[in-house]
Amino acid sequence: MTRSKNVEGVALELFMSKNSVYRNVIKPFFEGLEKKVTSIFLKTR
Repeated sequence: MTRSKNVEGVALELFMSKNSVYRNVIKPFFEGLEKKVTSIFLKTR
C-alpha cells in the first residue's frame, strides 16, 4: 500500500517539476521568440 503511494507521489513530483520547468523556462522562451519574430516582421514591412 505505502509502496504504490510512494510511486504515485514520485510520479506526481516529477510531473510537477516538469510543469514548473515548462512554466519558468520553455514558455517564456517561446513567448520571447514570438515577440522577436513579430518585431522583425513588422520592421521589414
